[in-house]
Amino acid sequence: LTLKQIYGYLEKRAPGLQRRTVASTVSFLRAFLRFEHEQGVISKPLHEMIDSPRIYRHEQLPRALPWETVRALLASIDRGNRSGMRSYAILLLMAAYGMRSSEAASLALDDIDWNAGVIRIRRRKSGTPLVLPLIDEVGGALVEYIEKARPEVDRRELFLRLVAPSGPIGEGAINQLFHSCIAQSGLDIPQQGPHCIRHSFAVHMLREGTALKTIGDLLGHKDARSTCTYLRLATEDLMDVALPVPRGPDVEG
Repeated sequence: LTLKQIYGYLEKRAPGLQRRTVASTVSFLRAFLRFEHEQGVISKPLHEMIDSPRIYRHEQLPRALPWETVRALLASIDRGNRSGMRSYAILLLMAAYGMRSSEAASLALDDIDWNAGVIRIRRRKSGTPLVLPLIDEVGGALVEYIEKARPEVDRRELFLRLVAPSGPIGEGAINQLFHSCIAQSGLDIPQQGPHCIRHSFAVHMLREGTALKTIGDLLGHKDARSTCTYLRLATEDLMDVALPVPRGPDVEG
């Protein structure tokens, strides 16, 4: 096995793949070649000779939708059936609180305190639950879903499958219902996952004048640098603070 053959394989493999996928492919290949070298099958340490695409932190902007588009998507959901009621409740929760799909999927009936008017969000990455006021619009959507759409089974998870066998939904189901809602809405929304609603929430809060620290706490960020990423999406605000381009000396022809 030669280095030329390895790069020939990568050249055939790479077209059409994202840089992160190519980097993962190289990582797997290195692990395989390292094992073969340690076993004595390959005489040269080829795993040390393969270059990989450089991936930098925050090199890509988060994908966010205009807040008007988020509201239009929610308004387009047909709530005349059980599936629509569930979809509306889930996406409204994500838009109102900046939830991840995993956090929406893991909500339980016990996370809602109707008497106190609060909802508890289990932040998996930070490990610390976040207790927030239960917004009236969200509470109404949840009541509608629980009373009219949620299967009557002895389970404490909030969002359940609507067809047998009954059980809690997962992140994949939320991704599917998100794309289904987009297709039915007729809105011109680029192909992306439901995580864009979380990004849209962050940018909307930023433009409403919410402090960056507060946004980070709501999103469950441990590092303020993760929240600062959204500053790059506030292009209208960045234009307001842009300095004029200095003029250089005139150049005679």
